[in-house]
Amino acid sequence: MINTRFYPLSVWAAKECAARGIPAIVLEHGTKHLSLDNTLLNGVGNFYEHTAMKLVRRWCDDFYGVSKACGDWLSHFHVTAKGTLYNAVDAEAIEAAAGTARRDFHAEAGAAPGAPLIAFIGRFIVEKGVRELLEAFAAFRSKYPGAALVMAGDGPLLPELRAAAPAGVLLPGALPYAESLGLMKQADIFCLPSYSEGFSTTILEAAALAACIVTTRTGGSPELIQNGESGILLDGHDPASIEKALLRCAESPALRAGMGAKARAAVQARFTWQRTAEKLLEIARVAHP
Repeated sequence: MINTRFYPLSVWAAKECAARGIPAIVLEHGTKHLSLDNTLLNGVGNFYEHTAMKLVRRWCDDFYGVSKACGDWLSHFHVTAKGTLYNAVDAEAIEAAAGTARRDFHAEAGAAPGAPLIAFIGRFIVEKGVRELLEAFAAFRSKYPGAALVMAGDGPLLPELRAAAPAGVLLPGALPYAESLGLMKQADIFCLPSYSEGFSTTILEAAALAACIVTTRTGGSPELIQNGESGILLDGHDPASIEKALLRCAESPALRAGMGAKARAAVQARFTWQRTAEKLLEIARVAHP
C-alpha cells in the first residue's frame, strides 16, 4: 500500500512494485492541492503533483481514498477510484489514553464555572481555519463572557494567533497525545473549521470521545457526521457561520450530549481498524488471489 501519490518515495514505490510484479494500491489522503499560502509556490506545487501522478499512474492502476471525497478528488487527475479504504481509530484505546491525562484545561484557560470550553487541535496553518475560529470566538464570548477557547498545536501561524488572541484564549502549543485527548474529552465543543481534509483523524478521535463536533463539510466529515444529529457541519468557513454553530451548541447541553453519543456510535459502527483491515484484506484477495 502506497500512502498518497506525490511524495518522491511514493513514485519510487509504484515503480519498484511494477518492476517486481508486486500488486500495489495507492491510497489518497487529500481533497485539494497542497497549499503553501504563496501563489507562485502553489503553482509549482500543482505542476509537481500532476507530474508525479502521471508517473504513478504509469505503474499502478488501483487507487482508493480514505474517504469518498478523496476518491472523488482523484478524478481531478483523470483517475477513477476503485473504492474507499476508510481512515479509522481504536475508540477504546483512545478512551483509555484520555483517562490518563492530568491537565485541567477549564482551569488553565480560565473558563468560568458552567461556561463553555471550546477546543481546537491541529496545525496552525491557513487551511485549518484558525484565523476564522479566533474571530468567531471573540464574537461568541461577547454572549458567553466566561467561555474559553483552547487552541492546541503548532505551526507558522502560532505567533500571529498569540499576538491576536482575545481574552479567554489559551494557546499551549503542541500537546502530548494523552493530553490532547484529555482536552477533547473535557471540551464542551470541539471545532475544526478546515478548508481541506482527507478524513481527519482528529475528528475521528473527538467522535470516539463523544465530543460535540463542529466542523466543515470537508473530506470524510459528512460520512461520519449527520448534520444536526451527530454534530454540526458548517455551511461556510466565515466567522459568522462558525459563531452561529458554536452558539447553537452552547445553548443546549442536552443537544451536545446527544450529538456526541451518536458520533461515538458512528465511529464504533463504521470507522474501526478492524473494519478497515477487513476491507484491506478483501482488496488484497482481489489483487492477488
